[in-house]
Amino acid sequence: MIDFHYAKLEEKAAVDAILAKTKEKACEYCFANMYAWVESYNTEIAFVDGCITAEYADGVYLFPVGGDVRAAILHLREFADSEGVPFILVCMSEENARLLEELFPGEYEIREERDSFDYLYSAEKLATLAGRKLSKKRNHIHHFEQQQSDWSFEPLSESNIPEALEMDEKWFETELLYDGSSTLRGDNTALHRCLKNFDVLGLDGAVLRVDGKVVAFTAGSLMRHGEVFVTHFEKAFDSIDGSYAMINREFAKYIHEKYPSVQYINREDDLGIPGLRQAKMTYYPELLLSKFSAVPKVR
Repeated sequence: MIDFHYAKLEEKAAVDAILAKTKEKACEYCFANMYAWVESYNTEIAFVDGCITAEYADGVYLFPVGGDVRAAILHLREFADSEGVPFILVCMSEENARLLEELFPGEYEIREERDSFDYLYSAEKLATLAGRKLSKKRNHIHHFEQQQSDWSFEPLSESNIPEALEMDEKWFETELLYDGSSTLRGDNTALHRCLKNFDVLGLDGAVLRVDGKVVAFTAGSLMRHGEVFVTHFEKAFDSIDGSYAMINREFAKYIHEKYPSVQYINREDDLGIPGLRQAKMTYYPELLLSKFSAVPKVR
């Protein structure tokens, strides 16, 4: 039997040690991500043959990494068979899709999952917004600075997290009027779960103030190999023009300076939501991180 369970804070070091062996760039391979969604989507993790994996639904598994991948896949498939559910591997990078084919030639049908692609941006470009393509973002920020003379940016910490959560409650109530979806509710639950364990999870973040009040905040985590920072959450009041562009740029500058090894900022996927996809594309990602799923071929 495989011990799938909700991620525990005390397991962070063990999970990080496995992830540090990999070069995975996908947002799913962060402990904070594994921990955040246990209540919202019943996500469970497991250690299998030296690998870390997760179960998102019955028989739907995060591609295992960090150990004996072939053995882990065999054991996961046996486990799914014992549970009487179909076996599906998800969130595979192109490299892992090729690895699956090498390990099990011709045994799996591999499918591209566009809605799950992660958007990776150059940390330097997000910090500077240089170039013609990003001129509209610079204009949004210029307008913000013209309209909001008294603004400030500061790192997220225990001292201002309560203010960020208070701002989020107001944001959530407003958004709920327009979008009462389970995705919005799940995101809100995951956010609170993370911010209440901010230091233990090793998160980093920031708040944007106008006239002393928090009008935007963001939070994320550094992937164990140090080349990618994942932005898990970003909230801003739409009523303040340019607030999203401002928190995005200022946080990118902060990350670029604090973590010189970071090449990319991963702003996660778009869930197949047209408006969200359009918004992410306006920042011109350096890399659209392809993801694939795989199911055994019918014989």
